[in-house]
Amino acid sequence: MPDSSLKDFCRLESLFWLNNFDEYYEYIKELSSKDKNIGYLLEFNFKLFALEYIPKLYVEKFKENKTYEYKEEFKSLLPEFYRILEKPIDRVASPFYLEVLLNIFIIYLGIAEKLFDVKKLPLSDHIRLKTNIFTKLQQIESEFQNQSFNTEEDKIWQTLIYKGLANVYSYYDEFSHIERLYYEKSLTIRSNVFALLDMIDYIFDDDEKEYEAWNYLKNFEKYFNYEKSLDETEYFIFFDKKTQFSGYQSNQEIKDSYIRAIRSIEKMKYKTIYESYFYYNLALFLEDEEDYLRSEENLNKSLEILKNACQIPDLSYKSDIKNRENLIYFLDDFEDYLYEICFCQINLNKVESYEETLANMENIKDELSSQDYYDEKTDISYDITLLRSKILENIEKYDDLIKIIENCLNENRNLLSDEQKSELKARLAVAYLKVDNLDKYNKLVKEAIDLDSNNRTVLEIAVKRDYLKTKFLSKKHWYEIIKSFSIPFVIFTLIIIPLFKIHLIPELYGLIYNLLIIIAIACCLPPVIAFIYPIVSRISIGNTVIDFELPHKERKSDLH
Repeated sequence: MPDSSLKDFCRLESLFWLNNFDEYYEYIKELSSKDKNIGYLLEFNFKLFALEYIPKLYVEKFKENKTYEYKEEFKSLLPEFYRILEKPIDRVASPFYLEVLLNIFIIYLGIAEKLFDVKKLPLSDHIRLKTNIFTKLQQIESEFQNQSFNTEEDKIWQTLIYKGLANVYSYYDEFSHIERLYYEKSLTIRSNVFALLDMIDYIFDDDEKEYEAWNYLKNFEKYFNYEKSLDETEYFIFFDKKTQFSGYQSNQEIKDSYIRAIRSIEKMKYKTIYESYFYYNLALFLEDEEDYLRSEENLNKSLEILKNACQIPDLSYKSDIKNRENLIYFLDDFEDYLYEICFCQINLNKVESYEETLANMENIKDELSSQDYYDEKTDISYDITLLRSKILENIEKYDDLIKIIENCLNENRNLLSDEQKSELKARLAVAYLKVDNLDKYNKLVKEAIDLDSNNRTVLEIAVKRDYLKTKFLSKKHWYEIIKSFSIPFVIFTLIIIPLFKIHLIPELYGLIYNLLIIIAIACCLPPVIAFIYPIVSRISIGNTVIDFELPHKERKSDLH
């Protein structure tokens, strides 16, 4: 490649991160006229990216019939991919070529993983793909290590390729130590925000190392000595990354980071699935502040971006069969967005809105049932049950609440995870408590704890459980009553016998009679207290508040 290769690459990257895809594609064509090999590779990389993150753009740029079927598009690209994979790496392969090749591997591994997760890619094909890529990766490493990097431009390429190698290794769990090693090599050769943010993701996955990840970020900010500070750039991913560290910043600082990122996104002509994550993450933050109105607004924005990017405008499944076939590949995002939207609508008491959202979720569940996606159907059934339980809890229809949770547990008993079963049983326990069934309550709390002792709802219940142990008219209760009566009975017997001897003495009779009344009242107090205590306890139970707060979905962050 000519000396301008790094400049060309940097221009492409700038256009890419600003989502200026029209100019990006035109520039690829321009580079292709100079070097067909690099142009061909860049265009294939762009196809893969568009299919993964903005299928609408894939259809616009590379399809004639303006529709797509995700699995079929992947299959149609496989022969081309294997031709690229089987092509020998020339001893003089340019760093530009290697960098683009690594990007192709990253995207292809992501798509393959998505297809495998929804049972659209056989295990043998998945293993074959990963094995072939890994073999090629080792060849690239070997070739790369043999090259000399003397100039400043060479070092920049070296930095970028080490980061690319790390990203590919992120799909091979057994080599996670190599992933970190390459991030560190990239940062050692030249400080760069790209490897830094991926390195932070790597560290952040370990909860015990969150502070270490924060230190990496703050240290980088301090020594970033370019023309602009990072806060002045339009690299919005950096701002999103900062919002992850809520324990080390004020709420206002987190809001400022979100605002900076979204200001950059709003300027973009194209918005990929990835851009929808920023609005979604902001919405989760606003939910924690109980600002449900603004949270709903941001969630609706994220849902619109997602629907537009995927070309799935209608969730009713009554118009276009392609919607039904393609949605499975983006189901996690759709499900999470709808769940959180409904959560906000419930808290805002927008009855018509949350019923419409739940109807969309039911439509998705029905479609999954018809296509035999049992695991995915179970997950959305679980979400619907949680949301409806919250609605019923708000209007105190506990019998209906019990019914829907028990139905979910029975219908999905073999597919629900232990964590999901624990959450449902904990909420079911509280519902039984509200209808005064303490036996069921205690049984379900124990089962929920056995399934997942770290469940938040279970822990909240366990803290208050000491107040809920007394059972009205239980065996223990009868024992307390009998014990309370025994001592007064003995005392009363010892007093009544002498009375038979002195009842003929009129002077003493009135005084002893009054004394007997006082003693009788005193003797009756213990059994009366023993009888009434559980009733008082039950009043205390009724006033004990166990918040039926719904669990939130996780933050989203998924783009190398």
